[in-house]
Amino acid sequence: MKDYELMLIIDTTLDSESTEKVIDKVEKLIEKNGGEIGKSEKWGRRRLAYPIKKQEEGHYHIITFNGEGKTVSEIDRVLKITDGVLRHMLVKKPVSK
Repeated sequence: MKDYELMLIIDTTLDSESTEKVIDKVEKLIEKNGGEIGKSEKWGRRRLAYPIKKQEEGHYHIITFNGEGKTVSEIDRVLKITDGVLRHMLVKKPVSK
């Protein structure tokens, strides 16, 4: 299993309950596909570098996990069609020596 880091930018027009539902959905998706969550960290509301879907700000959330390639591809596929997610970035963490 490899280590990954997922950054989510969630729409600020959602209430806090809906934001938590999006995060919970992603975490359950990781676990359902054989991944193990290491850390889930809220960065809070931050200004975007450029407007995304007419939004100037977004709720940032970082999830570190380990999983297989199929886990990553499924997460990427689902996040592309999930309402409330403005952007996401999924990267493999480098192996530390």
